Amino acid sequence: MQFTRVGARAVVLVSVLTLSGACSTRDASQFSGPLPTPTPFPAAPVASEIALFVGTSPLVLDALPIDVRDINAIRPMGTLDAAHVLPSPDAIIEPSDVAAVAVRAMTDGVIIDIDRANGVISMRVRAFAQLRMSGFTLDSSLAIGHIVRSGDTLGLWHAERADAGIAVRVIDSRVRHLNWVVAERYGDRQSAAFFARYLADSVRSTAFGLVRRAAPDLDGRIDFDRDGRLVGTWFAPVAANVSAVRTDDALEQLARTSLSFVYDAERPGQVRLAAGAALIGDLGVSGVFAVAWDAADPATVDSEHGVVRYPLYPVNDDARIGRAPLTLLVQLVDSRSIRVEVVSRAISSDATSFSERAITLVR
Repeated sequence: MQFTRVGARAVVLVSVLTLSGACSTRDASQFSGPLPTPTPFPAAPVASEIALFVGTSPLVLDALPIDVRDINAIRPMGTLDAAHVLPSPDAIIEPSDVAAVAVRAMTDGVIIDIDRANGVISMRVRAFAQLRMSGFTLDSSLAIGHIVRSGDTLGLWHAERADAGIAVRVIDSRVRHLNWVVAERYGDRQSAAFFARYLADSVRSTAFGLVRRAAPDLDGRIDFDRDGRLVGTWFAPVAANVSAVRTDDALEQLARTSLSFVYDAERPGQVRLAAGAALIGDLGVSGVFAVAWDAADPATVDSEHGVVRYPLYPVNDDARIGRAPLTLLVQLVDSRSIRVEVVSRAISSDATSFSERAITLVR
């Protein structure tokens, strides 16, 4: 991951999945009945307590959000799926074969935002750091202004949500991703960093040992743009004004109009194409795709290449033998725009130019 250190502010974001309660991490049998009543959090912090979370001492995450014995693997930053077609700033902790596991606070903090409808909680943990958790049912005692202590039980991950795992994100304003052509599009993601780098010495090496990535840079990557090259993310011209993209929710809406030429987070030697749902009317596809093994590396494609063909296959098709069901045609018009069209198997073998269905996307 390429970044520089500037300023003195950071944010930590943790996404967790499903129910909350003060429960044991390993004995799944106790989750069959109602959750125990949690100990209420204090009504509100006092000024001296808030001062703990606005200092500039180094951020240290005391522990992983679940017991290390309950972790199968950690996926790095940059993962893609049908619902999240921009490379994710989250690292995903995959619990092992357990029915349920309690998710705990990784450090002390004061709650600064709660979205109960979407299961999101954000905590200030330093002047330069926040901790955000999402994707689970928040406990009713949690409220803005309450103090959370390291190790407090904040939720419950259940095996029924195994597709998503527990996502952990760090946003540190001293970190700056350098490769986005129009960085303002990405809001706080400009300052995303791999959470394991903030872990205490006692657990950091263990966490890195669990990362599933076939590359020496275990952090992963989310900023793939190269000016004048195809690689990276492109958007529909009608996408929201970049100045309006200040929150993660707004960015997710912007992602619906995006098309990304990036690389798999776990196997970064493999190209991935990811199309937002709003493009399905124009392109006829959405979601994440693998490409033919001999397809051009998008980092090498410039405006002199003309029309480039990317046969599209399901991500889980490692063989990619035979004609692809669909082929994406793309041409880099200039450093800030591309023409793109998806054609079917019936005509894909002969298609080397665009029809009137082709659309323009921009940085």
